Amino acid sequence: MASPEEIEAALAAASAPEWETPRDLNRISLEALFGGGAGARTLRSSGSLRLFGVNVTNHSARLGSTADVLAQLQRLVTAVGAARRGIRSTQGPLPGELVTLTALKIAAAPAGGSLVFDLLPESLPETELLTEGNVAIFDQAQRQFLDECFEDALRLVGAAHSIGPDADAQPEQRAVERAAERAAVEPLDGIAITTNLRIVGFESDEESAAAVFEQLGAEVVAPTTEQPASDLEALLPDELETAKAQAFIERVREGGPRLATAVRKFAKAIESADFDVDLEWREPNTATRRATFTQHDARLVRHLVVSRELEVDTQEVTGRLITLSEKTAWQLAVGSDDETIVRIDASKLTKAVREAFHLNQLVTIKARTVQRSLPGGGITTTFQAVTVTSNEVPST
Repeated sequence: MASPEEIEAALAAASAPEWETPRDLNRISLEALFGGGAGARTLRSSGSLRLFGVNVTNHSARLGSTADVLAQLQRLVTAVGAARRGIRSTQGPLPGELVTLTALKIAAAPAGGSLVFDLLPESLPETELLTEGNVAIFDQAQRQFLDECFEDALRLVGAAHSIGPDADAQPEQRAVERAAERAAVEPLDGIAITTNLRIVGFESDEESAAAVFEQLGAEVVAPTTEQPASDLEALLPDELETAKAQAFIERVREGGPRLATAVRKFAKAIESADFDVDLEWREPNTATRRATFTQHDARLVRHLVVSRELEVDTQEVTGRLITLSEKTAWQLAVGSDDETIVRIDASKLTKAVREAFHLNQLVTIKARTVQRSLPGGGITTTFQAVTVTSNEVPST
């Protein structure tokens, strides 16, 4: 019979999934009991989206704002999946299979002072993971595609949340730190500080914020409904130029313009709704993955995506020049019949480049594409020329 020391040594050497909380350990234990084995996986992953903040009261929030956040979360996860499949451009629709594999379903449930949506993959694991003959194999894949996509999305959200200084500090603590940093540069005596806390990117009620600033000797004025010229002008400059900010930018740039657009729209939905968000994803036999995304994070992310032009996409357009101008857009006749006319803004090209081409010349223009949503629905695409190459063979 083994001694207690031998049993303890054997338990210490045994491999087990990592866990962070007792609830994780309980879930993983039950999953190992009822869903173990090397065959086809049947246990489903699950996640949650918790909305909280000043605009969530009594487990309720505005339908439009909540629906927008949920829709943009789905768009973000699908864009991550597209990036994993090598689809980075914003042009054209996504494959139906990819949309199906990244589709989420929701079920709402209340939690103290917040609104929680439980998330589930629409695709069943046994349907997605089994081979075409529906026979489980020894080395059967255990991760659904959505597990990988949601994990990447949480890492992206976590990277955004880590940009700001002391991202996990309490709102009042961040208020004191921000005011102290400004006091080091300019005295607070006689300076009016607004209690419109949304501008500086943290959540707190007005009374507690006023108390914080009064302790610092500042005059407190009523909040204003007017937005500053730049809604990020209250941010400290070093928040946008840190190594963590650059790492986030590179992560988004690697995903391509489609992911950048999804990230910006998700951030805009959070900012517009005045929500803070907690995200969780629970994959069977795996520790729960978590991330937090605040209104401050949303403002930072939106600014980084726009200022670094991460949404910019390029496209090559080949056609015959039918209009050349220094003030208006060039026009290209494209297609085999030359009946389709494409307008391209050539204002950024140098004068030497513009003068190097002539009418009826066959050219290929590499252009930046910008898509805009129309008020009545639909999307319009505009082109701005970056380079122009002649496709005609020079005469000898």
